[in-house]
Amino acid sequence: MTSSTPSPTLPPAPPPAGNAAPHRAAKRPEGPVRAFVSGWFGGFVLAAVVLLGARFVLASPIPGLLGAETPFDAFPARIEAASFRDAFDFLADCPYSKIDRLEKWTKPIKVRVEGLYDAEDLAVLESIVARFSSVKGFPGMSLVASGENVLVSYITMDSYAYYKKKYSASTTDESYCSHWASNGAYTKAGIVIRVDEGSHGYRNSVVLHEFFHLVGFQSHTTMRQSIVNAVGPVPSLSSVDLLAFRMLYDPAVKPLATLSQFEKAFEGKKASAYLVPSAPYERDDALPDLPLPAAALGALLLLALPASVKRLGAGAAFARLFAQLSGALLAAYLYWSFYPQFMDPLQAVLRTAF
Repeated sequence: MTSSTPSPTLPPAPPPAGNAAPHRAAKRPEGPVRAFVSGWFGGFVLAAVVLLGARFVLASPIPGLLGAETPFDAFPARIEAASFRDAFDFLADCPYSKIDRLEKWTKPIKVRVEGLYDAEDLAVLESIVARFSSVKGFPGMSLVASGENVLVSYITMDSYAYYKKKYSASTTDESYCSHWASNGAYTKAGIVIRVDEGSHGYRNSVVLHEFFHLVGFQSHTTMRQSIVNAVGPVPSLSSVDLLAFRMLYDPAVKPLATLSQFEKAFEGKKASAYLVPSAPYERDDALPDLPLPAAALGALLLLALPASVKRLGAGAAFARLFAQLSGALLAAYLYWSFYPQFMDPLQAVLRTAF
């Protein structure tokens, strides 16, 4: 009979020298005080980023990117100070870079609309007509069913070739405006708007762009804030656009005027008579962009709450949530109170850059 002796159990071998397992100290749970402080700071920063980001995007050249659009208005909600020199620099770009002598309307403009327009398109046109007709010296503009001297056609690319031939247009696929003039006075015009090249907010900006061409600003400018800039759409006329528009239809400015004659007509006058800036740091709108970022921020905080309770415990998690909300409210208060004072110039720089 054979018997076997059990083998002795050996301890595990130590790790090779130089490859010792790293020692990690146990992470100390985050208490309510620490959670409150970190949450307050995080909520403040997050709210500031969301608010400023939404403000920039919704006031940017592509309204509607986040699913919301600011109400359309042809004129700027906030009118900045502008000088005659600003306007003359703009006029040198537009229209005098294209023509030597001024062309403008001297008789009322009667606009007929055809094609694939909808109720919002019609509302935008009515707004433009009302705003432009309010300019002193402008001969007036109205929407008519017949007897037009301006035809606005809303089309798709399928019918683009027909209108391009009709107006002898040089464009290949964009919306455009064509004029006919006699002795410096426009007699008729046609505007073609493509309805299949972007969102409705984008189209509204394009329509305003073409109507500003229509009233006499035929070419484009390097000024990024202008409605007729050569880079991309903006939501309304700029302050310089509005000043130049009012100057163009001053009775002292005659058709066929050269740029030097145009400038001479304003010697001894003040720009403030044509453009009154908004009160300093006055809120220029009702912040239509605020509900969207506020809802987004609230959703982010609530979605993060279950994970926070699981990781920190109920007490610390709710302390953090309360701190995040209080930090966000402070950011919103500062945004409302000081945004125009400090951020409007920064936003202008950012929109110019991007």
